[in-house]
Amino acid sequence: MSAVPSWVQPVFARGSGPVPLHDVVRSAITVPLIVGVSYALAGPQASLFAAIAALLVVLSERSGTTGQRAFKSGAGLAAGVLAMAFGPLTAGAGLKPFATVMLFGLVASVISGFGAALSFAGMQMLVQMSIAGGVVISLPIRERIVCYIAGGVVALAGAIAQSWWERTDQLYGQAIERVRQSIATWPRPGDPGGSSVLTEHRRTTDQFLAQARDLILTARPRTQRRRNLLQQADCEYAQLSVDVTFLIGAQPPPRMLVAARPYPVPEIAAAALRNKATWNFALRLEICLAFGEIIRQLLPIGHGYWILLTIALSLKPDLAPVFVRTMQRAIGTIAGVGLGWIAVVLAPGYAALPILAVLGAAIPYTVRRSYGWFSVVITPQIFLILDLGRRIGPGVLGERILATVIGCLVVVTVGNALWPATWASAICRDAAALKAAVAAFPRDHGATVAEICEQRLRAATAVEALRARLQVRSTEPGVRQTGRLKRADKQIRDLEDTLTASVRTWAATTIAGWPQPAPSADATVRREMRHEPPDRRNS
Repeated sequence: MSAVPSWVQPVFARGSGPVPLHDVVRSAITVPLIVGVSYALAGPQASLFAAIAALLVVLSERSGTTGQRAFKSGAGLAAGVLAMAFGPLTAGAGLKPFATVMLFGLVASVISGFGAALSFAGMQMLVQMSIAGGVVISLPIRERIVCYIAGGVVALAGAIAQSWWERTDQLYGQAIERVRQSIATWPRPGDPGGSSVLTEHRRTTDQFLAQARDLILTARPRTQRRRNLLQQADCEYAQLSVDVTFLIGAQPPPRMLVAARPYPVPEIAAAALRNKATWNFALRLEICLAFGEIIRQLLPIGHGYWILLTIALSLKPDLAPVFVRTMQRAIGTIAGVGLGWIAVVLAPGYAALPILAVLGAAIPYTVRRSYGWFSVVITPQIFLILDLGRRIGPGVLGERILATVIGCLVVVTVGNALWPATWASAICRDAAALKAAVAAFPRDHGATVAEICEQRLRAATAVEALRARLQVRSTEPGVRQTGRLKRADKQIRDLEDTLTASVRTWAATTIAGWPQPAPSADATVRREMRHEPPDRRNS
């Protein structure tokens, strides 16, 4: 790969990891089963909508507790229902389809800022809107939505059954254990490697700690047993967050029995709406959708809705780099369209079910390794679902490839190369904006120790997000701007050093302000330790 340009290598890179056997089995069964039953009972169009909903569920839930998986799939299905109801308004040409696409894009982009689950729902809203406006529909709206909901509910029931089988209540403890193991590997004074090794260990530990936070503090279990497990995990997470912060501060961590505060939904929504990145993505997506919709209306090509579908799948705020993802989408779709056409020609009707099963089994494997390979697998599956029971000519092959390429070109030009935030100068501005917040740590001196440690983790996560953006930019094509890339890298290193220094100052001051309490028989008194000497009456 040394002879291949650095910006090409990520396009063909593959991830690694164990094969998710349970997901493979369920994915191989779910879509063919729903397609076969709905096709037999209600015909090809009912089968189409039921299968699209089932495929959405298969793609949505791959991590988290049972409730979190169900919420992500349920949010995606709810977005899909709206798309099925109003997506047909995007068909044809004129102002009404254009305005409908823009409205869908605005709603999808805003809810995408509320977290990973709703980001998936936002993407699916646009994908389902494109399909609902592009396919020829004879079913009334009520029947269309009933079929869609039925397919989604059956698929969701299978996902919940799998989660129960996998005992997802154990995920709390597993997330906590990963943090503990990472802390145990931290270098001790005198170990070789110096500060660079310590920095790598801190980044790894913060990554595991952030994963535990997102799992634990967003969980809302229904049963008392799971609530008890979550309460225990809350306390353990809070203590580990304190431990990591004081390790960074080179001070012995205090032992405290406090629980982290779960994320209130209004605060999550308010933070997303205040976040500049939410509105930047909204503007970026709206402009790309506007270009895509104008091209769709002006160019007399069949299956033009694949332009909007491609934009929705390629431009997503919390997924892989836009350029890499778009290139993988284009290459994978071109290969997948050819396979899909062959599958439709050779296996019309019920003969397509075994092919759907094989392709479904490949989804959980490919989606974890490469979006390109995933596109190769998912495209023929969509082909079979859309064209089940009818013959299609080779012209359809060219139309869908052309629409996909157009959508990719819109994303890589308007949404990437011509977008100002793509370049390193935007990273420099964001790093400069973050510097004041990092230097002011802790922002609220009256907060509890656990809350201040949570501030530290959020700041470290923001710095790491900048580092990830810089790594992406350094491997993408275009003007290198080497000087600005180096300046951004230095700014990010300075941010890390500043945060570490602030944490050490705070930790040393806090430890110095805590007198040692007298021995007490009640060593498990529950209290929130604030940034002030504890009340000796509690000792």
